[in-house]
Amino acid sequence: MDLNETYARIGDYIKSRPSETYAQIGTTLGLDRGAIARIARLQGIKRRPGKRPSALAAAVAAIEAASPKPDCAPAGEAATPPMEATLSSTPDTPSAEIAVV
Repeated sequence: MDLNETYARIGDYIKSRPSETYAQIGTTLGLDRGAIARIARLQGIKRRPGKRPSALAAAVAAIEAASPKPDCAPAGEAATPPMEATLSSTPDTPSAEIAVV
């Protein structure tokens, strides 16, 4: 088996797994991510830059699971400010700046 045939087979493998990253494919094949990217480029394979949607979803889930703040709002929802952060003026203090002094 010559090098061109090997690259063609690896190219077919890359094409058949569009949801996997080059790093994941490299781990499976025993190659590093750079070698997979180089072979893909030589074979004319063009993929969008960045992580695959499945890898991105897994990363977001891992970040949300590891969040140290239990009061963090879930993704897509606006967080409400804590009660201490809201300043209001009362009849005694005409503005928040006077209350700080």
